[in-house]
Amino acid sequence: MSILETANRSVLVVGESTEPAVSALTDALDGIEVEEAADVTTACSIETVDCVVVAPGETPVSTVVEAVREVDTDVPIVVFRPTTAVTPGAALDAGATDVVPADVADATRLLVARVEAAVENRRREREHVETTNLLDALFERIPLHLYVKDTEGRHLRVSSAYTDDPEQFVGKTDVELYDNANSGNAHADDMRVITENEPILHKREPLIHDDEGRFDATGLRDHYSDDPFGDETLLDSDLLDDADTLEDGHEGWVLTSKVPWYDADGTVAGLIGVTVDVSQQEAYRRLLERQNERLSEFASVVTHDLRNPLNTAQGYLELARETGDDEYFDRVADAHKRMEELIADVLTLARTGTDVADCTDVDLASVVADAWEICCEPGATLDVASPLGTARADESRLRELLENLFRNSVEHGSTSSRPQAEDSVERGSTRTRAWPDDSTKHGTATADNEPETDVRITVGLLDDDAGFYVEDDGPGIPEGEHSRVFEPGVTSRKEGTGFGLPIVRRIAEAHGWAVDVTDAEHAETGARFEFRYDAAPDTVTPRPE
Repeated sequence: MSILETANRSVLVVGESTEPAVSALTDALDGIEVEEAADVTTACSIETVDCVVVAPGETPVSTVVEAVREVDTDVPIVVFRPTTAVTPGAALDAGATDVVPADVADATRLLVARVEAAVENRRREREHVETTNLLDALFERIPLHLYVKDTEGRHLRVSSAYTDDPEQFVGKTDVELYDNANSGNAHADDMRVITENEPILHKREPLIHDDEGRFDATGLRDHYSDDPFGDETLLDSDLLDDADTLEDGHEGWVLTSKVPWYDADGTVAGLIGVTVDVSQQEAYRRLLERQNERLSEFASVVTHDLRNPLNTAQGYLELARETGDDEYFDRVADAHKRMEELIADVLTLARTGTDVADCTDVDLASVVADAWEICCEPGATLDVASPLGTARADESRLRELLENLFRNSVEHGSTSSRPQAEDSVERGSTRTRAWPDDSTKHGTATADNEPETDVRITVGLLDDDAGFYVEDDGPGIPEGEHSRVFEPGVTSRKEGTGFGLPIVRRIAEAHGWAVDVTDAEHAETGARFEFRYDAAPDTVTPRPE
């Protein structure tokens, strides 16, 4: 029930001789208040009146009409005066909407019928205005993509929450508006709703809207920025800034419902649809999935990898108690050290998510040197093959990435780990390679100050793209295993945790970098990890000459 259906309806009778009209209207009109006044200036508020009756009197009809129209331009005015006082034509010319001659047979009965019809029309007009205003408010103010389409799937009306120009949609189908495969699927859904007379409810689908900037939480925030809404009523867009929250190459996800729309005869005249952006919910879903994956990884470590050194420590502790041999305590300590390493790697993996803090222009060579100080071992050599320039990165996370790469190369690159073919380089020999003249070498020395070369690690800029590489001359990674090295827990070393390279990948992806592993280019054997900034064009400064 509308507000108008519960509001009182009223008729105002104006004139010096109002009695016949007031009596007839009061007796015949049930539920309609009838008021009277000698002139408009003494009448009640005309805005609340549904019809004005001009009764017999000396005041010209035109004067009454003008006074009424100054207050309400739409209220119906019925002139009830004798034809000897004013002709119907003159009354209509003066601006009246209807005339009932007061000197004809059954004049009061005819007046009642005309006034009742006028009041009913007035009520319908007001309800129409009320409905139109409500519909306009829905399409203009509600923060949803609301639309109406005809039987061909052409837009008849579109809400303005996600577009500055709703009229651009009118008369066009989704296929005509958007040149992509998903628009065809949306139009097929439209036709199914219309032809089969069946609704589609809560369908999750990729966003087909071209203006992605409006179809998200930030766009809504901008659209309603001048409205008196508190921040708590607006969507949080922070999570959507994370590039990893999008999936399958789509710019966002929506939840769509479409229902048939019927005309007065009950025939399907089109459809009404509503689409709401659920990209944030999808982001949270994916975040929870990643967290669950990590929990599974941690559970694997706790139940398997940590159990082994724990059982070892317990066994040697029992032997020490039984034999009193202190040597077993050293083995217990080794087992504890192993558990400490595992716990440290697990904690690192736990905090290595998709966020990076305070990216700045970082001198890459300086970070490489700092990471090498932590990871260098006797016999390991680091070469910086060229000026590295700067990268926009979180310095501490970048150092962590390099430390894990260096540690991986050092731990896998000992001479005992290398192939022993006749053409392999033996421990302590100097490999002949065409290193750039301006390369910088960092290494440890033997007693005679000759560098020992168990493993040689090179850091340089990519030739074909913006980015850098880290390469070693160790045993390398078998073909077919390149994609698996980034999986948590995968390692070729008995004492390895298998978490170093997954940490590397997650830090790279947190920066928006692409990471690939290939065979070494500057060595006969070895692995090469390449990091490309192209996934985040603003990440790197121009390559130094």
